[in-house]
Amino acid sequence: MLIDIDTYTRYFSELRGGDIWHIDSGLIAIEGKRITVGHKMYNSATGEVAATLEQTMIHFDLARRKSTPFAAADIERLNAQRIAWDGEPRELRPRPVEDAEMPLTARDTTKPWEIDVIGHVGFQFYVHRFSAAMGHFLNDIGLTPTVMRDGRFGFSTFEFQMRFFAELSAGDLVEVRTGLAHLGGSSIRAVHRLYNRRTGALSAELSQFGVLLNLDHRRPERIPEEVRARAATRLVPLAEA
Repeated sequence: MLIDIDTYTRYFSELRGGDIWHIDSGLIAIEGKRITVGHKMYNSATGEVAATLEQTMIHFDLARRKSTPFAAADIERLNAQRIAWDGEPRELRPRPVEDAEMPLTARDTTKPWEIDVIGHVGFQFYVHRFSAAMGHFLNDIGLTPTVMRDGRFGFSTFEFQMRFFAELSAGDLVEVRTGLAHLGGSSIRAVHRLYNRRTGALSAELSQFGVLLNLDHRRPERIPEEVRARAATRLVPLAEA
């Protein structure tokens, strides 16, 4: 079985309600316990690349709940299927220091229907909680739903970098804490950390990079000064990349 440990997603163009799309996937690398697969999402009508995803997984022994190396024969067989990957090069971005003070932005309980075939919470449900946390974070720095609606603003994410550290099971109490790693003219990089409240363990972390978007002109908008001042108080110290 394969289990996700790291993903890198880049968003390039918008898809809207009613658009048709498809995904092509291929093997990028395999070595030891790790395998990396690349996915490209296309607008099927235009052929334009809407997003790319590099998904790194480990080979997992379900009985022992431990990672295990691939068999040499499997590595040889799969290496013959490798593709030439031309996705956007990944930039290693600095993480907040381990003890960074990051305000609470979401709190929840994992649900039985979120459990995947491996027996733990599925990938997409981490994303849902991080997305909710980003809404609360924007609200806290002054980009409230009213401000966003009245100003015709949106927040457009162009990059996800997500890491998984520990499993979550059904019924676990979780919380997300969010800090600001970058504040630009129109851009924001928030880092969300999802913790298991029962154990205190860091379960997953998402670096979310995006821009304030003018919904009428579909282009980046400068962050208002009053929002910038509040956001600056949420900047956290960063470790080396």
